[in-house]
Amino acid sequence: MRGDVPGDEGAPDEGPGFGVRPVASSGAQSPHGVAPGTRRPPAFGVQPAVSPDVAPPPAAETPPAVEAATVRVDVVETPEDLVVLAELPGYSEDEVVLEGMNQQVRITAERADDYGEERLHVRERPLRVERLVALPTPVDIESADATFEDGVCRIEFPKSEQTRSHRIGFH
Repeated sequence: MRGDVPGDEGAPDEGPGFGVRPVASSGAQSPHGVAPGTRRPPAFGVQPAVSPDVAPPPAAETPPAVEAATVRVDVVETPEDLVVLAELPGYSEDEVVLEGMNQQVRITAERADDYGEERLHVRERPLRVERLVALPTPVDIESADATFEDGVCRIEFPKSEQTRSHRIGFH
C-alpha cells in the first residue's frame, strides 16, 4: 500500500529493501546507496545469529561410523616395472587385501574397532579404506610382488613384454 508509513506518501511497495520500505528520513543515503534506517534482508547463505539462551543440540551417544575412505597412492613407471605405492597408516599387513584384475588393482584395508566399551567422542580414523587404481600401461598382474613396511604398501607389476622399452641401435 502507498502512504501508510509517515513521510512515505506515494512511495511504491517495492523499494531498495526488497519489499521492506525505508523509514522516513531526511533523504540522506549511506555510501552504499541505502537510506539510513532501511532494513535489508540478510545476505544469501547467511544464517541469523543464534541467541546465547538457546542450548546446543544434545550430543549423540556414539559418533556415526565413517564410511570407507580412499587410499592415497603414487603410481610410478620404471623401464621394467609399474610400481604402486599406497599409504595405509594404522593398518597391519594382515589387514590389507590386494586384488589384480583387468589392468586394475584394488587395495582394501579393514581393521577392527579398537575401543570396545570405551566412549568414543570423535572418529576420524577410518576402519576401512579402499581404492581401485587403473594401471596406465599393460602389466603382468600374475607376476606382481607386494611388500608392506611402515604403513606403506609397495606393489610392483612387471610390464608386459610388448610395452617394455627397448633401445634401438644404428647399423
